Amino acid sequence: MPTNKITSTVTLSVYFEGTANTISPITTQVGMFFATDAAINITDPAVPCDPNAASTFKMGFNGCGVDYGMLGTIFAVGLQEQCETVMARVRTLLNHYGCTVRLVCLGLSRGGIGGLMLAKQATHADGERLHVSLCLFDPVPGNLICTARWLDLFKKTTVAGCMDLTKCNTLRRILAIYPYEPLPDFAFHAPVLPNYPSSCEVEEDATLGCHQGALYPRQDFNPSDVLELACWLSCSRIFNFMQDSGVCFAPKAQVADSWMVEMVRKVEGPLCHAIEQLVQSRCPTRSSRIVHAHPLSAFIESDHQSAARAAAASSTTPALNLHHLRLLGRPLDAKHCILRVVRWHARSTHAD
Repeated sequence: MPTNKITSTVTLSVYFEGTANTISPITTQVGMFFATDAAINITDPAVPCDPNAASTFKMGFNGCGVDYGMLGTIFAVGLQEQCETVMARVRTLLNHYGCTVRLVCLGLSRGGIGGLMLAKQATHADGERLHVSLCLFDPVPGNLICTARWLDLFKKTTVAGCMDLTKCNTLRRILAIYPYEPLPDFAFHAPVLPNYPSSCEVEEDATLGCHQGALYPRQDFNPSDVLELACWLSCSRIFNFMQDSGVCFAPKAQVADSWMVEMVRKVEGPLCHAIEQLVQSRCPTRSSRIVHAHPLSAFIESDHQSAARAAAASSTTPALNLHHLRLLGRPLDAKHCILRVVRWHARSTHAD
């Protein structure tokens, strides 16, 4: 046990897989990023997290349906326990070692809900020394819109527990990515758009694909395949967010599963060109996807015509989404995006 506290900053990256997915063997890019993260794996409680020995740590969790069976699949049982495991490590770093902690989380589907739960559990920690960044990919609570909005009188649904994050004083950055293609209502896959603290940097973006179909690892870069393009878009955006948040990824020579991460930088030019061709072909088609939001409604939309009108008014061209604008180095104006997240009270500024 160390006798002196240290004043260094450590990074703890946490990876939550979707309900039925394993972190290892790799199912989606969540597992891929976990494998390529160069940090020390402290998921096993027996492994110490000593900041005197390292400054980066990581934890990875299977989907709640994998580790907690039917209750995890239906009711998201297990997510709170996984978050408590993470917070035990955070408290050790904060209280025992006196570190400043950058807590960076990537979560898919129900794993995204795990990230929101983690942020709520971190609310009462030292906001000066704990900085939380969340990358949420289609965070899905598993509740029907009608159930959550009209039948949940006692606010016991999963979505009710993660909708309001306005008091989460440790939250610093949010990137929430929502594939625009909807699943059938009976699939219980409406995502959530929570309310965040006003001091938090928030980016909510729509992207190509359908749920975790836009997050599978890919062997090659084939710009003519829209499904493959969706996966590379997701990989590029997540990689940049995680790296900007302090996560370091190992070179290919050290980790066999790092091929996609290795290629991200190399494909950004071709990726941007492929998106331009997609936009010029007036793809994707117009659609709308309903989401959990409170107190006002929100949706994920694809609307080429509206984006083209707004772009023409500014003497520019429409973009696929905010990520596309980033790749082009243009201002992040959602009005110019074909795919976008629209909160109802902002519709007058975000949609025609």
